[in-house]
Amino acid sequence: MAFIGDSHTHGTKPGVTNWYGLFIPPPSHVLGLDSDDSFVFPKGGEGGGDVQVCLFTLRQWASLAVRGDFFALHFLFEPLEFTSEIWNVFASRRQIFLAKKHATSYFEFDDDLLTEVLWRAHSKKGRRIPKDVEFGYDREWTMSMIRSWDEAKELLEKGCITFPRPRNEELAAIGSGKYSLRKVKAMFLQRQSEALAAEAKSPLPEAVDHEAINELLAEAYQTSWRTSQTRTGNSPQLPRLNPSRPRRIE
Repeated sequence: MAFIGDSHTHGTKPGVTNWYGLFIPPPSHVLGLDSDDSFVFPKGGEGGGDVQVCLFTLRQWASLAVRGDFFALHFLFEPLEFTSEIWNVFASRRQIFLAKKHATSYFEFDDDLLTEVLWRAHSKKGRRIPKDVEFGYDREWTMSMIRSWDEAKELLEKGCITFPRPRNEELAAIGSGKYSLRKVKAMFLQRQSEALAAEAKSPLPEAVDHEAINELLAEAYQTSWRTSQTRTGNSPQLPRLNPSRPRRIE
């Protein structure tokens, strides 16, 4: 499966093309010494181009989704550009990946910590972004966090996340620095309070169904590998093993 994500589906910055998707690697890259966990183009996710592509293995994605990673949960609800029979099965059973505890992926903040958090930059050392000094907060991160609280509330109440996001005009205004630091603090705390209240009343189960997910993943990988072998006409041949007792090495 594959979709165009980020601001494209959030409805805040049309024209940005970041592709995301999932793939199932061949058996030798799962059971052998080599492993494929992800694919990013341009390498490192940087390159100044208009298009970036980021792919995860199905198993890697599932491990993120069961931990309540909201970016991973987006995959279950995004409008797709490409899909397959295997992913359609996952999409039809998306409920097994949902749980109340996903809201605890976010934390409560006191006033001092909240001010610090609103300045969280996208650099390794967390330095302030010079262009945001005049606004008093990290606009991109603040927009992303407020959107995430809205997503958490909707997921907990309805078991879904809507794309493009409602209130996208408000999110775009945050990204452009229209609101003061005092205003975005109040918006942040309100959204957080609404999401935590939704968690208490949520009809979702307390935890995800690990066993059902394990079975679904195993069947998906086996189906993909069987289909690939049928299509190519190649079946893996195991070497003949010597049943004799191994010699002792002196």
